[in-house]
Amino acid sequence: MSAAEPERGADRSPAAGSASARTIGMGIPQSWQATLLFERDNVAVALRDVAAGERVRVRTPEGVVEVDALEAIPLCHKIALADLAKGERIFKYGSCIGEARSTIARGAWVHIHNLASLRARLRASNAAS
Repeated sequence: MSAAEPERGADRSPAAGSASARTIGMGIPQSWQATLLFERDNVAVALRDVAAGERVRVRTPEGVVEVDALEAIPLCHKIALADLAKGERIFKYGSCIGEARSTIARGAWVHIHNLASLRARLRASNAAS
């Protein structure tokens, strides 16, 4: 690869030299570590492993917000962007994916230990009918 040639996965846009456009790995911008796709989502998806205590920059449709990770969050897992009460609906990619089994603090890892799928309950209640 020549010095003028961008590295594989690098952003090739005109602003690629700016700090906000630098990329790592498979084209993931260094300027944010998680993404939220719809305004009503209350969780974001980690684009890489996140360490406990790390300040996570989340890309949203309105811009970038920051949240401190309360615990380690694995790649592609969810981080809470707001405090969630027990029973509160959890939205990801614009759709309800379940509800909080217990109170979930902003910055916490959201996964099967604290998220109950509503689809499983709906299937069970329909089967019992």
